[in-house]
Amino acid sequence: MTNEFRRNPDRQGRPDEALRRHQERLTTYRQEGNRLEEANQLGEIGNILIGQGQFAEALRHYKEALTIHRELDHRLGEALDLGNIGNVFYCRENLEEALTHYQAALGLHRETHDRLGQAQQLGNIGNIWNRQGKLEQAMRYIQESLTIYRDLTREDPELGAREHWLGQAQNLARIGNILDRQGKLEEALWYHEEALALYQKLDHQRGQAEQLGNIGNILNRQGDVEKALTHLQNALRIMQELDNRFGQAQILTHISVVLFNMGQPAEALNQVQEALTLAREIRAGHLITSLKELRQLITE
Repeated sequence: MTNEFRRNPDRQGRPDEALRRHQERLTTYRQEGNRLEEANQLGEIGNILIGQGQFAEALRHYKEALTIHRELDHRLGEALDLGNIGNVFYCRENLEEALTHYQAALGLHRETHDRLGQAQQLGNIGNIWNRQGKLEQAMRYIQESLTIYRDLTREDPELGAREHWLGQAQNLARIGNILDRQGKLEEALWYHEEALALYQKLDHQRGQAEQLGNIGNILNRQGDVEKALTHLQNALRIMQELDNRFGQAQILTHISVVLFNMGQPAEALNQVQEALTLAREIRAGHLITSLKELRQLITE
């Protein structure tokens, strides 16, 4: 999962502890009748749930937050909720619905002159277009997003600096993904390594795992299977520590491909079965279909 979530300082902590903390705050704000903070906590809870692969519950929380923000005519909050709802559709591989929500969010961020929000949604939209094969359009949006993040960092190195650097890391990774699709593996590898270095500097665990996975996949395609396996196993360990079941299933899928290429079909099949179990738990339909096809390939 490469798209950006509501601004959330707790996302790097232990998910269960963060979830409990936000649920307690949600109860307090409801008792006080503080509707704006109630909506904010619903969004924060949604962020944790989506990270755990609980997409239906995340969507419910985001929609409830959206209803409140609209009642309050809070345009920025509405924009954030629309972007987060788009993330759920993205995770479910419903790219058209995701794109619709990202574009609506971008319009509101422009209306409210929120440059950070614009950068986030430009990147998300570019990522969708990359997935749809519109590579030139995708690159243009992603580079515009990267430019905004760099401008924000230069203009105020302290205010929101972490989020601005995270945005740069994410867009570097997206450029790497586009170059990968274009077959420019060496260039793609450079961008993913640059993104990984930024995520490591920021101690952003999920970002590190995603880039280790991207690098591992490129190394596998370049024939360096041992190094690829090491990167993917490190990525899996981080996803397990984060209790990110969607991420675990994705990485296990990539590990199975490497093991198959190493001439270990039985072990590859074990990884596929483990990934299938996780994918079924979180009802990741597109991933389940891909894993079934991979299982058939391995057993032929």
